[in-house]
Amino acid sequence: MTEERDARRLVVYTGGGDGLELPPAMPVTAPWIGGGIRTLHELAFAAAASGWRVELRGPVLPSAFERLAVAAGVRPELPDTPRRPAAEDLIVIPEGYEDPWSIARVVLSQARGIMMLLAPPGLFGWPFVPGKWSRASPLIAERAVLARPEHFRGAAELGLTLWTHMPRMAQLAHDAGVPCRSIGNGSPSTVAEPPAKRVDVAWLQANRWAPLAESVATSLGERISVDAIEEVEHDELLARVGAARVLLWPSRIEGHARIAGEARLLGCVPVALASNEFATGLDEASGAVVVDTVEQMRPAVEALLRDPARLAELAERGRRSAAIQLDWDAYAARVGAALYEVEQAPRPDAVGALAGLGERLELLRGEHERLLAEMRAALAAVHDQRDHAQARYDHLKRRKAVRFALWAAELRHRRVPRR
Repeated sequence: MTEERDARRLVVYTGGGDGLELPPAMPVTAPWIGGGIRTLHELAFAAAASGWRVELRGPVLPSAFERLAVAAGVRPELPDTPRRPAAEDLIVIPEGYEDPWSIARVVLSQARGIMMLLAPPGLFGWPFVPGKWSRASPLIAERAVLARPEHFRGAAELGLTLWTHMPRMAQLAHDAGVPCRSIGNGSPSTVAEPPAKRVDVAWLQANRWAPLAESVATSLGERISVDAIEEVEHDELLARVGAARVLLWPSRIEGHARIAGEARLLGCVPVALASNEFATGLDEASGAVVVDTVEQMRPAVEALLRDPARLAELAERGRRSAAIQLDWDAYAARVGAALYEVEQAPRPDAVGALAGLGERLELLRGEHERLLAEMRAALAAVHDQRDHAQARYDHLKRRKAVRFALWAAELRHRRVPRR
């Protein structure tokens, strides 16, 4: 590694933070982390394996981090303090932020920003266009309003370099006149042999597609065994998916979902919907069965289970294609090449101006917070005075009540006739 490379850092930023500061690494306690965050973690490890100094900032699941560290043989840094982005930073962020302020942390700085498109823009995150936007459920989101040319152009015009792990997404960006590098994906964990199959069908309860998958699972015949996988740790999830012959995967529209690729690697055949044009590896040649509607999934599953030869061939195709798709060394090489390309590209002209705006906004934010603190202190003083006055009033009221009681008792005593 050269001294020039040592001066640069890759920051993989998955969320959180205050103001324009990048957050520290934030350990989370959960049985699993989302597939998008796990993909960003793998990107961080791949960059570290290709020789970069890497910081991972935002939510981190310690158990998943340690498994990746053992498998990859490298360890990105986990900073414990926040900081402002610096000119020597390359910062990777996902597209799925509802609040544009998370994007502003990178855009309004001297750092170079890389946006990783993990799903079609406008599905989970702000689509870089004016007007009111809110996230719609993938169960009802319309393809026509997602991944539009203006979404890619808006991100690029803010100085963000676009990456994705989906060839179809890269093609749509190129069609809009915006460069977008497809880096694919990879995993340092390998599977030597597929596990023994114990059930016919598996589906995931802790998943956005659970309502559709459950409707198919409950319609299957009684002779078909089904595993409805509840919210479990990732290792258990893979073990149970790997023990199934078929995975119900009615992904109507989203990015490239990693669970379907992991299922193929484990010899489990996904039965999926053709409507998700962004999926990678969900076709017959790659070991999956694809149908047009949710209603067609049940007969497709039943036909597949009645044909053991076809099931076995699809499972083997899936294992081979997924192993190529997830090859770790090839993925690390692609990430290294993509980083070198960004490093060598000229810095966008707007970076300095946007960074100046960011500094001014941060000063205004600091002044705003100072004024708020003064107002809170003044309000607290008013409350203290009010509480003191109320306490004094209550005290006088009690004294008056006692004096009245004593006076009344004295009157009663005087009226008692003497014997």
